[in-house]
Amino acid sequence: MTNTGNAHHAVRALQAPLRTTYARDPNQAALVDNAWTAGGDSLDPMSGRVHFGSHATASIEYGVHRAIGGTHAAPVPGDLLCAALARDCLEASRTCFTGGVYVNLLTEEEGSDRIEATYGRPNLTRMAALKRKFDPDNLFRHTKPMGASQ
Repeated sequence: MTNTGNAHHAVRALQAPLRTTYARDPNQAALVDNAWTAGGDSLDPMSGRVHFGSHATASIEYGVHRAIGGTHAAPVPGDLLCAALARDCLEASRTCFTGGVYVNLLTEEEGSDRIEATYGRPNLTRMAALKRKFDPDNLFRHTKPMGASQ
């Protein structure tokens, strides 16, 4: 079974009790999230913070887009939404469409197992040797990750 298949089964297993609960009482599926804003101060009325959760355990600074008079010195709500959508799209694409690992979807956070699955151990070993030989100063360090063998 592929990693994607294993993940799919793991998710289904985690969701099984929820499906049972929601089938018995659909109202249990309702979600309530909380967020509140703290506006800017008198020196900077075009920015502030969004606090998440009823106890404000996390917050993100926000600004106002320059198209409506803001300085755009901090992320605007549209920036935050686009970043979240892009990250979620990447995660969905990685697991749903590749069926494995695709080199163009690798990120710096990838574990060595996914990097090895992408290239294969013999190719990864060969690539690491070539990288050490032709790029000893690691000039091309911003290329796709090669894990610990880099």
